[in-house]
Amino acid sequence: MTGHGMQGISGVKSRSVGVVQGALVINDATRKIDLTSQLVKIQSELKIENAGSTPETIFSYLILDEEAEKLSFFQPYRMNGKQQSALPYKISKSQTPGAVQYDISVTIPAAGKVELLIEEVFGRRLVPFPKAIKQTEAQFVRFTGSAVLYSPYEVKNQQTTIELSSSTIESYTKVAPVRNVDTKIIYGAYENTAPLEKREIVIHYQNLTPFLSVTKLTRWIEVSHWGNIAVEEIIDVEHTGAKLTGAFSRTEHQRLSNSNAVNKYKTILPAAAMDVYYRDEIGNISTSRLRILDDSVEMEISPRFPLYGGWKTSYKIGYNVPAYEYLRKGNGDSYSLRMRFIDHVFDNMHVDEAQLIIVLPEHSSDIRFMGPSREFGMELLPQTNYKTFLNTVGRPVINVRKYNLVEDHIADFEIVYKYPSWRLLLQPVLLVSAFFLLFFTIIIYVRIDFSITKASGIPLTLGWSEDEASEARMKAAGYSEEAKNCQDKRDRLYKQFDSAVAGFKSSKDNAALQATIRGLNQEYKALTQTISELMGKVKGAGPDVSERLADLQRHDKQIKEIIEQQIRDAEKLVSGKMNKQEYIKTEAVLAKKRSEAEDRLASIVEAL
Repeated sequence: MTGHGMQGISGVKSRSVGVVQGALVINDATRKIDLTSQLVKIQSELKIENAGSTPETIFSYLILDEEAEKLSFFQPYRMNGKQQSALPYKISKSQTPGAVQYDISVTIPAAGKVELLIEEVFGRRLVPFPKAIKQTEAQFVRFTGSAVLYSPYEVKNQQTTIELSSSTIESYTKVAPVRNVDTKIIYGAYENTAPLEKREIVIHYQNLTPFLSVTKLTRWIEVSHWGNIAVEEIIDVEHTGAKLTGAFSRTEHQRLSNSNAVNKYKTILPAAAMDVYYRDEIGNISTSRLRILDDSVEMEISPRFPLYGGWKTSYKIGYNVPAYEYLRKGNGDSYSLRMRFIDHVFDNMHVDEAQLIIVLPEHSSDIRFMGPSREFGMELLPQTNYKTFLNTVGRPVINVRKYNLVEDHIADFEIVYKYPSWRLLLQPVLLVSAFFLLFFTIIIYVRIDFSITKASGIPLTLGWSEDEASEARMKAAGYSEEAKNCQDKRDRLYKQFDSAVAGFKSSKDNAALQATIRGLNQEYKALTQTISELMGKVKGAGPDVSERLADLQRHDKQIKEIIEQQIRDAEKLVSGKMNKQEYIKTEAVLAKKRSEAEDRLASIVEAL
């Protein structure tokens, strides 16, 4: 598998016009040009004869510069009956200006003959014409080429057959002899074609096949020696056919059958793929279908919207495969990973740029990357580092990039690296150590007493044992909780005193006020007495708790005195002994004092 694009052309320089010296002659050239899809596929079967007296080891093949710029794949084969074997080649300085020269290594003995098959695949060579169409119009494209083989050798006999996707042909160049049979245009046969002869042709025909291009494919492979390899592909797709002009109508789209819009296509995944997902920027896309076959997994991709000319979409596909399918152990700590450089995205695909990212296990060393072949034409980028959970120094990342790919570039790469087996235990050890440290910290924390005084204010110097001190703490805690409950009840009594005063100012019924206050005072005295008794009980068990209860009683008494003063002022206001302005001023002072006392009381209760 080989590939060639713009990178291969950049180093080519033209010299003076010339014909390749030697005694090679092409006795017969049969070319088949496939224009049934968005790609231009050319197969040239050449019968070559060496009419000289010495062997020839190089056969030169020319491709015009404007065509070579769009060349995605080039591969020569030697034909032995029905069998064929790939031949190596190299791009050399062309003796012909305006062309790229491919020197194919093949031995042709003196007076000997050989048959070659040369395959070429071009992307973006078919040009939509017109460039923009309405939704209801059919797509037409133009192909520009030559009716004869452009070669530095004399061609004694040749014929070119062009296969179209439709019998609807607007026009085609007539280079006699030529004939049109349904979807085929046959040029030739032509005899005794001179070297470097061109007979340009232009074919304008209807082509409704999907013109989809992957503008960028990022293939992420993450290798784990725990038995799994995770693969994720981020794919940017653009419809490169005739652009849609005018408004889009969903009704027209469903009605039309001769449209170049793309509704769905099939992607082929490895047979071992599992846990497959299909997402875009919005989230998971549920319109895909998965079909398990004997040798692959077929996934039907349905974008969220149909793709018309100029429209784009982006999505990601991910899956897991078992490591034993692709990872092999060599001698010692050596491992070898063999996987595909790219996978099948859709039929007759064309990929503008593909980036392969391989994440190896942490501490991998002596890494060597090998492409599918010498002529593959990829670019190895600088190695980077990727850090994830439970990593210490990070995982080595291999980055490889290639432009202008087609389905013929689906081939295996290989990575050889070293990874010590004992490193597999590193992450489990780190994980166990982290949990051990966490639990050990918790155990130490719950067993250490961080209080300033021992046993919550109960010193062991009193002659008590640890058990006696613990029992005393429990009793003190119980008394504190009971005191809190009593204080909560007194707080509710305060609100009832306020309600009684407010009702009295409204009804002016002094008898009702006095009756309510007598009942509330009785409850208040009972609660205060209970807290006083708790102070006596807790004095021996918890001196600090006893002191807090004494503070609680003292501040509560201040609040009760303020409430009694508020009641007396209300009685004076109702009886006319105090004017309203004086009452408001006095009430504001009392309310401020009461608020401060209640804040102090709340902090004491919180400390209990």
